[in-house]
Amino acid sequence: MDDAFTLLRRAVELLPEDAVAENGQSVRNVRAEIAFQEWEMALDVLIELADVHPVSTAFWAMLVEAAVGASGGPGKSGTAPFARRRLCWAPGHILRGRAAQATVGHR
Repeated sequence: MDDAFTLLRRAVELLPEDAVAENGQSVRNVRAEIAFQEWEMALDVLIELADVHPVSTAFWAMLVEAAVGASGGPGKSGTAPFARRRLCWAPGHILRGRAAQATVGHR
């Protein structure tokens, strides 16, 4: 399995170079967050960009794999920022927070 940063770099390559989210963040911001080792921020910007620009299921799969790998596995606590987010795969979407926990059976 690739490390989380490699997966995030691959995911950003699937977006158009001029992609801009509703909040004004861009592909350039994702690359900056990755360079600063800001995993959670990079993930958040990628999700914002994907909300505006159509992305493939491969894109979402990379984000999920990065999140699960960084947290030490599904539902496990880890020290990585993704561990607090607990993302899970749903048909074409990433769910956050309590919805994600309920989807994967967390309490």
